[in-house]
Amino acid sequence: MRQNKLMVLILFGILFTAEGAVAQTQAEMRFLQPTASLSGNTGLWKVHSPINLAPGQAAFSVWADRINRNPGLLTITTYGFGGSAGLTSWLELGVNFEVNRRILVRRASELSLGQQQLGFFGTKLPGAAPNLAELMPGSTLMPQLRNPALPTGALSGAAGYYNAFPFANRIQGNGIGTVGVGLKISIFSEADGHPFDLGVRTYANIPTHRSASFLRERPSQPGAWIIGSDFLVGKNVGDMADLYFNAGYRGYDSPDSGRGVTLSDVVPLSFAFAIPRNTRFQIIQEYTAELLVGSRTANTSQAAEDVVDLTVGLRAFLNRYLNFSAGYRTPMNQGGGDKHGFVFQLGYTYGSPMVVTPPSPPSLSCSANPSEATVGQMVQLTASGSSSSGAPLTYEWSTNGGTIQGSGQTVQVSTAGLAPGSYIATVRATERPGLFADCSTRFTVVQPAPPPMPPTVTCSADRTRVQVGEVVNMTAQANSPDGHPLTYQWSTTGGSIVGSGPTVRLDTTGARPGTVTATARVTDDRNLSASCTNTITVEAPPPPPPPPQVMLLDTCQFGLNSARVDNVCKAKLDSIALRLQSESDASLTVVGYAASNERNAQQLSQTRADNVRAYLSRDKGIPEGRLTSRTGAAGTGAAARKAEMHLVPRGATFMGYNLGLDLERSRSAQAAALRSPAVARQPQRQAPSSHPEQAAVAATGRRVLASLR
Repeated sequence: MRQNKLMVLILFGILFTAEGAVAQTQAEMRFLQPTASLSGNTGLWKVHSPINLAPGQAAFSVWADRINRNPGLLTITTYGFGGSAGLTSWLELGVNFEVNRRILVRRASELSLGQQQLGFFGTKLPGAAPNLAELMPGSTLMPQLRNPALPTGALSGAAGYYNAFPFANRIQGNGIGTVGVGLKISIFSEADGHPFDLGVRTYANIPTHRSASFLRERPSQPGAWIIGSDFLVGKNVGDMADLYFNAGYRGYDSPDSGRGVTLSDVVPLSFAFAIPRNTRFQIIQEYTAELLVGSRTANTSQAAEDVVDLTVGLRAFLNRYLNFSAGYRTPMNQGGGDKHGFVFQLGYTYGSPMVVTPPSPPSLSCSANPSEATVGQMVQLTASGSSSSGAPLTYEWSTNGGTIQGSGQTVQVSTAGLAPGSYIATVRATERPGLFADCSTRFTVVQPAPPPMPPTVTCSADRTRVQVGEVVNMTAQANSPDGHPLTYQWSTTGGSIVGSGPTVRLDTTGARPGTVTATARVTDDRNLSASCTNTITVEAPPPPPPPPQVMLLDTCQFGLNSARVDNVCKAKLDSIALRLQSESDASLTVVGYAASNERNAQQLSQTRADNVRAYLSRDKGIPEGRLTSRTGAAGTGAAARKAEMHLVPRGATFMGYNLGLDLERSRSAQAAALRSPAVARQPQRQAPSSHPEQAAVAATGRRVLASLR
């Protein structure tokens, strides 16, 4: 406890001394960094920086480090020195040597080799070799840990050792440590415009002894080659802090070719920060963790094996070359015993003298918009500035004409009351007292221009009265007194406008009869406009001509029970053929009839129509497609033995024969039939209505319609 108090007093005494040195050297040139870490390569203590030393620079340090570990309540104190040198702009070489390491074992009963020294194995004498059954499987050296920790305790099946120093066994071990060599590569940095710093470090810790018998006497190193690589990330938080993050993989080869113990590989993780940046006096805090991975000799630990350490302290740059740091160390997830540690480091960084560049004034530009304004118009003044250090700027405006309104980067100047002429506005951007930049911009005030003259336009049309569907040609005669270009826009209350520009057409299709107003609007590039109109009277079109009608051209008569086309009929058909040839778009419908007292009257009617059609087609050359044959209702007497030729103009539809005439004939035939004695002797049916005559006529009409084809 007295040693711990003395360590703390020494730590604070050194820090106060460093602080005094800082206070006395504030006027000196800036210090050189980065500084050497405990491993030799540049960084803090255990955490490395992705930034390398420049070519020709070198950093050296001597240091002392103490930390505590389980199992065995080990207190591990190491003294060493190391350094690094910048080989190229991206490559740095680091070397370190652990001159002396002392391991104090406060609880040997938690260690396999410690229990052996206590006489728990073999002949039960202190240091006696364990029997074969007491050894770990596959090991010629490491006995199983007894639990409870007594010579008579049961073998636990697992060993007890600390992975980094597996040979720790007696109250104190003392000897040299390993030699470390590392290459650090800078991939990119924030100084080159990247969002963060990135690097990689590959290293090897070389054992100075590998013999198991030697290491049992001096357990100051694991006796294993340790080879690993880490990714290094750095980030600046303004002038406030430097942040660092390291992650990688570290492989252990087992000492004595694995016959004694198989060690675990390690995944090292670390995070650190230094605040503030680029000052002679900084607070440093590190979090480091070692995660054990891979196969190994089964182990027993009294606390977490994946240990996490906290180191917090201060670093002072005594002058441009010399730096000193000290910190307090403790494991965060292991307890028991004395867990207070420390780290001290005195470093020296060598390099060519640094050139202290005086601060650059802000960069500044300014403008006036508009650069030419009329009297009374507001002019906007804008300044754009940036500080080389990123510090905010303050802006102050002045002018030799007008009144400044507002403040900051953008203001306005009122030109009300100013005489026409040229004026200057000046802005000063200040970063801090004595560090500023000025910028001037010019604006011109002119008398307002005379009021603009709008365009003029007149409209005309080639006619003012049309029928629906006709087109009117319209023209707009426009002029701009100020000589500005014009655009034309037409609209109408009826119909539609076809075309664009000064000459268009009014299509009255779809317009209602009445008055239609067409308007032309001309606009110049100042949005000044004028308009004119044309008034058109739209009249309804004349009624359409009546639709074409079917025309009965002639009739051919036939003998009783005969369908022969005689010469009289042929003469008529010759005349009809000439009519069809002159009216090439018309067709002909032939309707054949027969008397009711003729044989096969219905078939005879069709034959008479077909014969007429055949004569016209075969003998007169009329195309079949223009000829149609139909049959009509049977009649009585010689007048019913006929064929009618109906001319069907294009657009007309043949609707049949004269239905009214046939109805009259049907009534006459029905009346004659009723007067017949045979009909009179038939039983009378009840009439379906009170007007039997009308019903008979209707039935006759239906028969007539049914006979049509």
